[in-house]
Amino acid sequence: MSSSSPSLRTPTLALPVKLALRGESLTSATLFVPDVPRQARAQLLEDVRLLLEQERDFLPVDLDGARTLVSRAVISYVSVARRPSGLVTSFGDDEVSDVHTLFDHRCPVLVTLVDAKTLRGTLLFSSSADRARLMDFINLGPRFLSLWRTDDLLLVQRSAIRSIIEVAEG
Repeated sequence: MSSSSPSLRTPTLALPVKLALRGESLTSATLFVPDVPRQARAQLLEDVRLLLEQERDFLPVDLDGARTLVSRAVISYVSVARRPSGLVTSFGDDEVSDVHTLFDHRCPVLVTLVDAKTLRGTLLFSSSADRARLMDFINLGPRFLSLWRTDDLLLVQRSAIRSIIEVAEG
């Protein structure tokens, strides 16, 4: 079977990330997100989350210069810089801090993974009045939770989480 013609491939944007696979240390990697017009960096971060949420079992990733198919099941989390250096985009150097205003709830947390690694950040979510608890969001939310930090966004797979503790801001 021959590979598809370059003209039939979907244009992608190579996005440098840090990838944490279960049982391994954090490593530099490249994800390939659709190269579509975006108005803000927050849209790019959401596109990465949507890429991880896809139903396909394997995700193409560049690891150490080799195109590798990685099982989504073994991804603990992906770290995406909030202000990627060297990445050329159509929206310049805008900040995603305004994304915090889009959500009803802001919950600082300490996340402990099944491998005992801990991650601190803020979960942002909106919910209906009858489902306003953090527990509802965690149980009914996406496969990868967005854990916001000062310099990066962590997309943490729920199945890799052992516990979540609400903590004081700061």
